[in-house]
Amino acid sequence: MSIQETFEEIPWELRTDSLMVPIPNRDANAMTCMLTLSDNLAIQPPGVYARGSWGYAILRTVYTPESNDLFPAAIAKLEVWMRKYHLHINRFPMWGEIGEAKHRNKANGSINDELGRRFRVELLEDKDRMDLPHLNRASHDDIGSLCDVFDTWVASVGQDHPRDETTSISPRFCDCLVVDEEALRSLAALSEDPPQLHVAADCATKQHIAAMTASKRAIVTNSPGINAGISNNCMALKPLKVEVINNIKGSQLFVYITGVDQVGATKFLTRSVTWFYPVVAEDASFSLIDQALISIPIAEQPNVFAVTIQDCVVSGRIWISLGQLPFHVAASDGGSPYLVPPSVLDSTNTSNTVDWGFVELTHTDRDGLYANLSFVDFVGLILSLTLTLEQGDAQKVIGLASDGVYSVCEQLRQQSRLDGLPWDQLCVTAPSGRPLRVLSPNLYESIHREPRRGTTRPMSIKYGQSIRLVIL
Repeated sequence: MSIQETFEEIPWELRTDSLMVPIPNRDANAMTCMLTLSDNLAIQPPGVYARGSWGYAILRTVYTPESNDLFPAAIAKLEVWMRKYHLHINRFPMWGEIGEAKHRNKANGSINDELGRRFRVELLEDKDRMDLPHLNRASHDDIGSLCDVFDTWVASVGQDHPRDETTSISPRFCDCLVVDEEALRSLAALSEDPPQLHVAADCATKQHIAAMTASKRAIVTNSPGINAGISNNCMALKPLKVEVINNIKGSQLFVYITGVDQVGATKFLTRSVTWFYPVVAEDASFSLIDQALISIPIAEQPNVFAVTIQDCVVSGRIWISLGQLPFHVAASDGGSPYLVPPSVLDSTNTSNTVDWGFVELTHTDRDGLYANLSFVDFVGLILSLTLTLEQGDAQKVIGLASDGVYSVCEQLRQQSRLDGLPWDQLCVTAPSGRPLRVLSPNLYESIHREPRRGTTRPMSIKYGQSIRLVIL
């Protein structure tokens, strides 16, 4: 299978639309994509493979007799859903009356249709080198073999340029899709015809549409090396027991547990050990989430909060604070809610004066358990982390000493006195003058745009069946 045809220059009226964002009755996202495609065409010589189209090479990694029957239909469904559904879904944002009003501004789908007409995929098959029916079990060498197949194909179609140059010519020569057995079955399960798009009548319907769309994805990789994987099977491998221990005298803690589910929706674990999914009010684009719904208080020392999480958590965080942290939810252009977490950079945000920290974790059947006590952006509330494995062995990250923030701030002040540079400004203090946290140099630079010297070292450990946090 190869892409035989090339495409003509983009029609002037569509190219003009792309350059005049925003234009009434057009989808701004589609116009941006068309502008990118137009820019690529402008620098592509006439002989570039598949010139004027966009899409991906698809690496087939399953070769069972059943897959021989499923693959042609699955790829055909992928193309239909891309052209008729995915490229148009942004034209139907939000829900209710607001959604209807926004849809009227995107009623003209001609640019979306033209993008769909130019979408092309190419199937790469090599049973000897790519027989990997379950990609989550692949070794590093297996992934390297996939990358080699893709790079060989890129060279075979005349694109043996350095990768940084190839990127500007066409992204299809830099990125690829990988379809294993799980992804194949997901694609094959799609209906022959996508559902009719419409503005949802209410928030629940909108979330259902978003969930259905997100669950129908293949596994995506970048060459060289796998860059991301999306699985529509997100049951937890085993229940995860979490304990948060408060060792701070005379202080009440607040705990927040966040993550995303198998369709990418943001969720909070509540005091009743159920998941709360925040939404944006219909008449707003930005909302503060009620603390009573998401905060879990822990009394002063000694006290332990324990919970068992039964299902998966992806991109999760356990936030721990000496005071309540504000969390907001905002609406994307497509109407889907996304989390706006606390920030140490926003001086107008109340979290700027609260002592807090977090632990990152992911717990899925695909990836097992990853937990990370990160000092990449800042050092704040002193935390330690223990992972207890199923057989009873424990792995620990002790963290800093209880006076760690004060000690780091003092050393920064000494360094500032030695070389005259404002290292001391990395230290953030409470109104009382007590050190709250130390910002990383790169985070400080993002605010002040001044070069600083310094390094940070994130600490991580992985794989376990229970997690225990200790607040010193």
